[in-house]
Amino acid sequence: MDHPQVGRLELRYERLLLAGTDGQLLVVHHADPGSPSAQKPAQVAHTLST
Repeated sequence: MDHPQVGRLELRYERLLLAGTDGQLLVVHHADPGSPSAQKPAQVAHTLST
């Protein structure tokens, strides 16, 4: 994924079936802990708070 403020993010994803629905999924993207991509969301949050 390319983010306009921090550049390239390498993310994994998990697909979770939502119980009680007709096949709906929740997809969660996440970076590996300690990876360069894991540091970048904090950079975005800092940019938004200033």
